[in-house]
Amino acid sequence: MKVRVTGFSVKPEGDAYRMDLAEDLETIGPDGQRLPALSRMGLETLHDRTPQATGAAAEFANTLTFTNSPAPGSYAARLTIRDHVGQNLKAHEVRFDLP
Repeated sequence: MKVRVTGFSVKPEGDAYRMDLAEDLETIGPDGQRLPALSRMGLETLHDRTPQATGAAAEFANTLTFTNSPAPGSYAARLTIRDHVGQNLKAHEVRFDLP
């Protein structure tokens, strides 16, 4: 899964700006229950610098791997990006089916 993030806050740091983002993942199975093995707070973090005071973009890329034979049905991956500078968060849900 690739996520491109825009609209987050940055703070001045020397001659650039610092971004501080974290990505959370919650995976929901066909029965509507959270799958703990495929869910994690702080799955990926990004502490980086950008020359842009506004309009900066960041990318997260993750692979969702099922270790056992997953039950067939409709799943949901809920991705939440937390902006630690701006104290905001945005969530997006991606649905997918497994045969």
